Amino acid sequence: MPPHSHKQGQIPGQIVLPDAQFNLQLDKLVHLLPQADRSVLAGYLRRSGQDILAVGRYLEDEKNGSIVYH
Repeated sequence: MPPHSHKQGQIPGQIVLPDAQFNLQLDKLVHLLPQADRSVLAGYLRRSGQDILAVGRYLEDEKNGSIVYH
């Protein structure tokens, strides 16, 4: 399945990564941002599709006081 295709029940705008790839990237995020909640980082990763983009978006939202908690 291509990374931008939608699974049934998936929220539009979220990018689908294979589970192993997602978990590997999520583990990296948790290591880089230990102060952040794992489930919050998982949401950023789902929405961005890449760990480096998720880090940038999370840090930007943290700076602006607008972290997305869902």
